[in-house]
Amino acid sequence: MSIFTKASGNSYWRGYHYFKDNRVKDIKKISEDIFSATVVGSKEYDVKIDLSHPLKSTCTCPFVEGNHKICKHMVALGFAVSKEDLKEADEIEKAYYQDIKDKKTRYQELLSSKEKEIKEYVDSLSNNQLKEELYQRLLNLERDRIYDEVYGDEYDDEYDDEFYYEDELDDEYENSSAVSNGITDWKVGDKIHHLKFGSGIVTKVEDNNILEVKFDSGEFKTVIGSHYMISRI
Repeated sequence: MSIFTKASGNSYWRGYHYFKDNRVKDIKKISEDIFSATVVGSKEYDVKIDLSHPLKSTCTCPFVEGNHKICKHMVALGFAVSKEDLKEADEIEKAYYQDIKDKKTRYQELLSSKEKEIKEYVDSLSNNQLKEELYQRLLNLERDRIYDEVYGDEYDDEYDDEFYYEDELDDEYENSSAVSNGITDWKVGDKIHHLKFGSGIVTKVEDNNILEVKFDSGEFKTVIGSHYMISRI
């Protein structure tokens, strides 16, 4: 147990940046494990930390008043007197920003590749095909907007539970006649209409009721074939 492990994540990182901003002043070593200092926040606070008994640490800030919480001012002083913990925090922050940098680079690479793919696809379309593609895209946008306007958040939880599968199907919903459309003989190639996603074609069937569907938008989604929002066309 230490000042750092007892602090919340927010207090840990705010304290780290307080130290980096040189807000810790007049550090005094009282004993081997006890230190005091003034830490500058919205005003100056008197801080004392006990590295052996973190909950005995004190600060004059409102966050600590009447309890034994570890505040950002205590954490800042902790970093000022513990080079080992400061080094660990430096490495974590460095890795964090490197991860952000890597993701930005990956995002730009994928976007650039997708832009090229989209341009080639659009260039390959005839005028009529281009009109049909634009029509389908605009229709899907309006379908989503109108669905949200009419239903709002009413079906959000149901939607999350039923239309996407992580590890296993929810048996209670699968067997519920209240949400069933009565269709049990799905086949690859069947055309469907979904109240939210529009029209599509079944590309895969599992257990007669779990469908992989390619919708007209080009998206692939996994849905329950017996759900009331789905119909065969």
